[in-house]
Amino acid sequence: MRTTSKIISAIVLVASPGASNALGGLRGRKMQSCASTWDQCGGGSNYAGPTRCEAGSSCVVQSEWYSQCTPAGSPSTPPPVPSPTTTGNKVCQSTGAHAGYTDSWCNRNCNHINPNCPPQYCSCTSDSSSIAPAPTPSGSSSYTVVSGDSCYSIAQNLCGSSSKWDNVLCDQSSTTCASLAIGKQIQYNCGGCSGGSAPASAPQIMSGVKLTFYGYPDNDPASAQIAYGGSAPRHSHAGGKGTYEDPVTLASDKSEIDPGTRVYIPTLQKYFIMEDYCEECISDWDNNNHMHHFDLWIGGDGQDNEAVLDCEDQLTPSSSAEVILNPAPGKAVNTSPFYTSSGGCCKDCVGM
Repeated sequence: MRTTSKIISAIVLVASPGASNALGGLRGRKMQSCASTWDQCGGGSNYAGPTRCEAGSSCVVQSEWYSQCTPAGSPSTPPPVPSPTTTGNKVCQSTGAHAGYTDSWCNRNCNHINPNCPPQYCSCTSDSSSIAPAPTPSGSSSYTVVSGDSCYSIAQNLCGSSSKWDNVLCDQSSTTCASLAIGKQIQYNCGGCSGGSAPASAPQIMSGVKLTFYGYPDNDPASAQIAYGGSAPRHSHAGGKGTYEDPVTLASDKSEIDPGTRVYIPTLQKYFIMEDYCEECISDWDNNNHMHHFDLWIGGDGQDNEAVLDCEDQLTPSSSAEVILNPAPGKAVNTSPFYTSSGGCCKDCVGM
């Protein structure tokens, strides 16, 4: 946790011009929060959310793939879940408690062979005569827009690829996605709208991105662990030099940017790769009109926590940045690390 002196510093910043941006460095990563009562607190190897519950609730395993914060005194026996060896056959609808959990999401995931069916967001019955589980299409299919849908959520729910929505949602643009009408029919193809394999993602300039920094002491527990690690160019733990071949770890919301996506930030002259989650980024995406927020790894090893936190504050820019998604190799690179225990904070590494 930050020290009292850090908290006082944050209070002073609130009263000064541009404080909301400066505070991004103090709030970007955040210690892992506790899940609220009835929210998910665990579920399979791919779950990367909170694993602790707020006071008065405990994390109860409901299946191999889903655990839920349950208040004291509630029945300890979890509700039945579909067998892990067969696909479910239930009719499921959104409860309306969260816009991201649409009817199609509930139908698809509650009937999945490895079900993820939070009851506070999805309501299911055993009768499957009227609604069938959403299919994984081999060709172009039609989807009907329901309340709470966006192009991002539709692409994620149907094809598992929100940041490549323009590849899988056919004949859609930023303009049409901004005004989706309930009942509208959308053609989609998870293999790519032109058929065959999904097209390679072209470089895309993204403006107005909030940048913050995080390091070893910001994780809970303090560590360099990441949520979406993998084979190169991803890492097993946070790191990277900033080259195309070895990009620096970036944390964000996987509904905003797919894990494994490379990002180049011209003002930093470094390549990054999305391979970790960031709670503040998720909140900005869900609750702040899809604000783009990337949290960038600076390092640390647990022996210099205060110095790492100071460096995060110093490096956090006062204005938003322009970044490039899916950049080509060969761009100018500065491989100087943002922070080292021997050299301290590299303030010259940030050209904001």
